[in-house]
Amino acid sequence: MATTKDVISVQQNWKVVSHDLTAFGVEIFSKLFEQNDSYADLFEGIKVNGDFDVSNPKMREHGLRIMSTLGSWIHTLSDLPSSAVSCSSRAKSTKRGRSERRNSRPSNRFLFHALESRVGPKEFNLQAWSNVWRWIIDGLAQGWK
Repeated sequence: MATTKDVISVQQNWKVVSHDLTAFGVEIFSKLFEQNDSYADLFEGIKVNGDFDVSNPKMREHGLRIMSTLGSWIHTLSDLPSSAVSCSSRAKSTKRGRSERRNSRPSNRFLFHALESRVGPKEFNLQAWSNVWRWIIDGLAQGWK
């Protein structure tokens, strides 16, 4: 379970990256799709609109949508009941529950690497992010049931 200290650390890191969620999201998903381009098949239109980079409008749209959603959960972490409802609602609204849970493992590695490179290794708290990420994925899993 994420502690109050974890939440504060994650929220502080998020403030640093939240000014350009589109580029941040594209960076993460570019790495994920380059590692295994079959993941891109889970998202309509990404492959047919070009390379896995910022020039692809579907990559920009996907990166912004996912990072904005993640940002809203991070913003509400101080109110855990609201955050839990938000995670569960998001999971219920998606058709990709099982694949998203399976794909969360490699994506968190790319998320954490991108965060560390943007906020700096001293400010990035891997344990806090791991705890919060686990809490988010568990909340999503509840909605997928």
